[in-house]
Amino acid sequence: MKKKFNYIYLFAVLAVLVSCDLNQEIEIELPEYTPQITVECYVQNGKPFNLLLTKSVGYFDPLVLDPQEYLEQILVNDAQVSVVVENETYELVNGAFLDPTSFTLNNYASSELVNFDPGTDLALEVKLADGKVLSANTSIVEPLEIDSISIEFNEVQTDMARCLIFGDDNDPEVNYVRRMLHDGSLDSLVIDFVATDEFTEGDRFVFGSDYSFERGDTVINTLIHINKEYYDFYQSVQGAAFVNGNPFGQPGQLISNIEGEGNPIGIFTSISVDTTFTIVPE
Repeated sequence: MKKKFNYIYLFAVLAVLVSCDLNQEIEIELPEYTPQITVECYVQNGKPFNLLLTKSVGYFDPLVLDPQEYLEQILVNDAQVSVVVENETYELVNGAFLDPTSFTLNNYASSELVNFDPGTDLALEVKLADGKVLSANTSIVEPLEIDSISIEFNEVQTDMARCLIFGDDNDPEVNYVRRMLHDGSLDSLVIDFVATDEFTEGDRFVFGSDYSFERGDTVINTLIHINKEYYDFYQSVQGAAFVNGNPFGQPGQLISNIEGEGNPIGIFTSISVDTTFTIVPE
């Protein structure tokens, strides 16, 4: 009798589940989105000051496909932008500036090239057309260079090779780096991540790749020495992008060093870039 009752109970539960509308739509009321001012400025010796000043758009805002219209929507112009270095002020003019090496677009730049000693402090000030003032601080990083490269072929797949880069790391303090690797050209990104030198042993660092390069390939290695503020910012951007496609995930919180009214976000930081080109032997 007990066995019969269990079957009846099971069929009753299944009947209830089948009769439910499992495809019922759920409406979620979202708060009205307020655009934020965003700042990106990467100071590099040998280049002029370049800064991108934009405003964010809502996730559910209509998608603008025309590039010119999209730039007009997000670019913030008519601001007064300056960088103060040891009581000297560098003014950045408003315009359109394309960096031919990184293919990045900026709408503010200086005419002077940056040339400061490591450890030099810099202060950014942005006065918007509506009177709001944004600010940030950073310091020039030490150069961190790739001093040797090794191409190693796979013992099994003898036509496939990996690339290792090495360099000196004599600074007792924690160093932060961004490591990028491209295959053939700068529009074919293979590896891109940030790391610290805490995992290295002694005073040498090494970064590698998998066995994905063929004979004759051009391997482009880039090592960028960064400050901790950029390390934290990059990590938070990657984290926010990871949860972007999950409607039930916790929105990512960007770690920014831009201060001011209206909850601005972004990064003002110094970088030192070393890029090498290596051809895999035939």
